[in-house]
Amino acid sequence: MILRSFFRPSSILFLKSRNLQTFFVSHSTISVDRKNTRVGLKIRAVHRFNNRSKAGSMSSSSVVEQVVTENGARQVELLTSYEDDHGGIIVEMKEAMVSEVFVSLLRTSMLYWRQQGKKGIWIKLPIEFVNLVEPAVKEGFWYHHAEPKYLMLVYWIPETVNTLPVNATHRVGIGAFVMNDKREVLVVQEKNGKFRGTGMWKFPTGVVDEGEDICMGAIREVKEETGIDAEFVEVLAFRQSHKSFFDKSDLFFMCMLRPLSFNIEKQESEIEAAEWMPIDEYAAQPFVQQHGLLRYMINIGLAKVDKEYAGFSPVPTTSAFSNHPSYLYLNSHDLNRSLSSACDQYCCFLKDNLSFQFEQKSSGPGARSSHAITVVGQNAYVFGGEHTPRVPVDNKLHVLNLESLTWSVADATGDIPPPRVGVTMAAVGHTIYVFGGRDAAHNELNELYSFSTCTNKWTLLSSGDGPANRSYHSMTADDDCLYVFGGCGVDGRLNDLWAFDANNQMWVRFPSPGEKCRGRGGPGLAVSGGKIWVVYGFGGEELDDVHCFDPITGEWTQVETTGEKPTPRSVFSTVGIEGYIFIHGGEVDPSDLGHLGAGKFAREVFALDTETRVWKRWEDDLDSGDHHPGARGWCAFSGAQGDEKKGLLVYGGNSDSNDRLDDIFFFTPYFG
Repeated sequence: MILRSFFRPSSILFLKSRNLQTFFVSHSTISVDRKNTRVGLKIRAVHRFNNRSKAGSMSSSSVVEQVVTENGARQVELLTSYEDDHGGIIVEMKEAMVSEVFVSLLRTSMLYWRQQGKKGIWIKLPIEFVNLVEPAVKEGFWYHHAEPKYLMLVYWIPETVNTLPVNATHRVGIGAFVMNDKREVLVVQEKNGKFRGTGMWKFPTGVVDEGEDICMGAIREVKEETGIDAEFVEVLAFRQSHKSFFDKSDLFFMCMLRPLSFNIEKQESEIEAAEWMPIDEYAAQPFVQQHGLLRYMINIGLAKVDKEYAGFSPVPTTSAFSNHPSYLYLNSHDLNRSLSSACDQYCCFLKDNLSFQFEQKSSGPGARSSHAITVVGQNAYVFGGEHTPRVPVDNKLHVLNLESLTWSVADATGDIPPPRVGVTMAAVGHTIYVFGGRDAAHNELNELYSFSTCTNKWTLLSSGDGPANRSYHSMTADDDCLYVFGGCGVDGRLNDLWAFDANNQMWVRFPSPGEKCRGRGGPGLAVSGGKIWVVYGFGGEELDDVHCFDPITGEWTQVETTGEKPTPRSVFSTVGIEGYIFIHGGEVDPSDLGHLGAGKFAREVFALDTETRVWKRWEDDLDSGDHHPGARGWCAFSGAQGDEKKGLLVYGGNSDSNDRLDDIFFFTPYFG
């Protein structure tokens, strides 16, 4: 018998197996307690070495027998293993083994691990090693969990309370609330399940796959069942239930998605019918009326659509336990009331000072100009730009965490935009939009890309249609739309105004402002009081006119302004805050070298009251040294919030010395 020969002096048996480790044991004795399936082995000294013996006719179930030397030392074979992070041992069986050999090795290994003070033992048995399951169970192991390709067995060594984690206790499901601009919801009838043949319409639902994020699972289920492409918005609510699927608990996440397409192609294998249904018609179904959960889902979804409810938005992050990207779902609506931009560092500072320089904690995109920045949640996203005039730097999407002030690069997929300068970027909800710019060959561009901060995926939304090719234009956004104005086109400077409806994924061209509003590059663009404002810019010379467009009446107005008017300028930073349009810096005297040189830049902050049409030179603590951005233009800028104060975030730009800058400032006006 193998077990007998295993412990007989002078007998040698060879094994070619990666599942074994060889130990040198000095002056050891072995005893076997078969009743309690424990092996007794007194070990004075253990020295590990690799066994690389080969034999001419070895089977995969062979074992290296103990070799007893003249001084009484012997070799002991153990199952190959590695330690986990909690004082336990993990054995992953890689090669076949007869059960008798396995039991002998397991007993010896368990004794060694016990004397080493190990706690839990995990044995991962591939499905083809089913012959080892029963022997392991007889040695005291029990089932922990099973997957299609393996069974995991466990054993607790110490005579203390077993603290091994239990098997997964919950299944994760999603339900998708998808509504179009007609207040119709996406609903399906299923071919299988409890609603089969009932005529019941329901929201698309499904189970999140292993390794799949909730937001991605919701997008996938909607696409699979209805053919509709959708963008994840928020987790609106979740429900926990018990004794559900094979007695497991169930977590069900109600998710809101924004449709990106509208033509339904139902899944033939599982879906009987799918359609866009008026929400009132869906709610009127008797089954919906009788079930509180479904009524809650309708009410929550409508509250979100009507902007009276804030759910949980996914924010990309990593944990202390893994470098793999994951998502933190949080109420970004309330979070955005505080910039999360190192608030602990500067919130008190802002009470007495109007601008603050961020102390970046890691290296980022570096110095650049003609780039773009926007803020979503606790992150600022930077794209495009140049370090050398007219030479695009890269097409990476750089991410600054405004809480830790550390940089990273988004692990982006999809239709990644090529490098460009003179590009604009704005966000609607959790989606970033990038439009236009100029490539390395100095070609003007007109592609519109979206980037989902939930999935890190780029999508090319339009190319060739919509606004004409351009760079050094301006773009801003409200809750539903992007607005693009002006810029440098293929045939000259432009003065057209466009809107992109983020909900319906379509461009709309507004009426022309006429000759009074000259074509221009580098203008200011802001939304205030329900109107779209065009401020200054460069139209062959620096301009100082102001125009506004009323989307309701479709009319343009040239605004006569008074007060402390800024000098004519372009390529300045702009933001609309509480009825004011703030501008900072900008080029007031262009270089004779054009874009290759540096002109003269301004450093002050001005504000235009859009009600009174009066300009004011804003007190911005100009002499605060490092905490003032100073003179610059061609910056990346975005609206942001900090310490419940709205403000202007400014990154980089060009200086009077023609050196590109890499610092970041946050300016917040005081309205006291």
